[in-house]
Amino acid sequence: HVMGFYFLDGKIWFRHYQISPDTPESENDPERQNLTEIGPRFVLEPIRIFGSGFGGQTLWKSGEYLSPTMMRVQQRKMAGSPFLQKKIAEETRRERKMKLVLPEDPTEEAFM
Repeated sequence: HVMGFYFLDGKIWFRHYQISPDTPESENDPERQNLTEIGPRFVLEPIRIFGSGFGGQTLWKSGEYLSPTMMRVQQRKMAGSPFLQKKIAEETRRERKMKLVLPEDPTEEAFM
């Protein structure tokens, strides 16, 4: 068995492989072996590294990690209040209607 740990994109990728021969006769030939991923595989996103087991001084903290609660708070802030969105939409509608008003045509009276 081979276990691979890779650090990429700020995450730890874990893969589990098995070394197996191509044929039963080539069991002792290192040139005729296959590397097969057998699982499990998973990805870990480190958030903090502590000085002791599950607590203590924080040695490292991920700057990119946001807790699910903070993500929801940011989404709500980005969405804004529904009342404010409605008022902004009404104002833009008024502005569009003002731009759509055609000026008076001076030649209109000539053909009546």
